[in-house]
Amino acid sequence: MYRLLLALNRTLRWILVLVAAFFIWQVWVFARPKQPPYTETQLQAVRQACRQVAGRIATQDGGALRFGLAHFSGDNNGAVTRAMREELARHDAWRLCDESPIRKFLGDVTHAVSNASSLDEVIHAGRAVEMDVVLAGRVIAVTQSNDSGRALLKVWAYDSRSNRWLVNQEIEGVWRPSLLARATSAIQHWDWRGRLLLWLGFVGLLPWLTLFGTRWAITRRSNAVSFGLLAIYTLSDLLLAVALAGFVVAGGWAWTQFFVTLLLCSAYNFWACERIAVREK
Repeated sequence: MYRLLLALNRTLRWILVLVAAFFIWQVWVFARPKQPPYTETQLQAVRQACRQVAGRIATQDGGALRFGLAHFSGDNNGAVTRAMREELARHDAWRLCDESPIRKFLGDVTHAVSNASSLDEVIHAGRAVEMDVVLAGRVIAVTQSNDSGRALLKVWAYDSRSNRWLVNQEIEGVWRPSLLARATSAIQHWDWRGRLLLWLGFVGLLPWLTLFGTRWAITRRSNAVSFGLLAIYTLSDLLLAVALAGFVVAGGWAWTQFFVTLLLCSAYNFWACERIAVREK
């Protein structure tokens, strides 16, 4: 009886230790600091890396493929896995299995083995799986330096039909914005006074820097051509104004500013073109 009680106490002690360990692990999982979501620059680098993975698979096998995509380990909020899923979906001949590849593989193999009627069929039951390629990976690093992003992924893509690796290496994706994108981003960080001076300078100089437009309209002697030229000037002014305002025109006051700007730009461009026309004559 004593030994039985001693064994029960030991069992209970181990159960309590396991419960405490599980509780501590859950507290750590929920209390640990969450990683911030990737920036747009980092996401662009991730997409570049996923595009390279898809390209290398396509060079190995360009036919119709059925993919089983496992969740990338170390993936921040599943962003890399989603990017890989979207990249695979771009190929019309590729199909992505929605289930977990591990669960799908085990379920299909079990079903094939249970229905096999010979040893040879059991040995080759793995060929009955629905997936042609199992793709998995690990996120090594996703970083950003100034306006450039870098994503380093370890990727495994295994062809279950030919029993060979399509991809088994580290893939690096680097993204840098274009010169125009960098300039636009820098201007967006200017103070509103700087952006206003830039816009006023553009509006004021545009007709005078494009004298060939007014000269061409004069030679055409057409009201429609003159109106088209004014429309081009005014539309250019408005597009720059909206761009410098962050591409947002919302609310009554914003729309009032927009239409006032439209009227002022139209009046100025008409006056400038008239002055240029008189001087050219």
